[in-house]
Amino acid sequence: MSNKWIEVLGKLAPTAATLLGGPFAGLAVGTVVSALGISDNDVAKHASPIEAVQEILTTQQLTGEQILALKKAEIDVKQHLADNNIKLADISAADRNSARQREMALKDDTPKILAYLLTFGFFGTLTFLMLGDIPKDSKDVLLIMVGSLGAAWTGMIAYYYGSSIGSKMKTHLLGG
Repeated sequence: MSNKWIEVLGKLAPTAATLLGGPFAGLAVGTVVSALGISDNDVAKHASPIEAVQEILTTQQLTGEQILALKKAEIDVKQHLADNNIKLADISAADRNSARQREMALKDDTPKILAYLLTFGFFGTLTFLMLGDIPKDSKDVLLIMVGSLGAAWTGMIAYYYGSSIGSKMKTHLLGG
């Protein structure tokens, strides 16, 4: 199934869409199911409530009431998170921290090896693009690959150095 449904949900209820991939997915799905007016019978026809949401968001034109309900659901989700002092950034940081703790406890070299391969692949591909004679048919594929490698490399840097390393460096330079 296409990702059109997640794009639609991301525009109308971005916090709820973000929560779908984490520990608060149940809250997000329940809120969206309710906002879209999906009945228990409609949910029962699918393997999961999220499939019912996917079907509506990909096969039907949303009504004005559904759009307003999704926007209200977004506000309600944000309010629920605020009321319970839940910060999505803290959840992401805890997730990264647990991965780092696992790596230290197991002394697993796999993340390091992948980081080296990713760095070599990213900068190797960039070098090839700048210096190589690229066939016209392959250029688009290489550009897509560079974009994917760049995003993965950025994530790897955030994993090893934290996402605020640039902020720390700026603070150090301004103070020094």
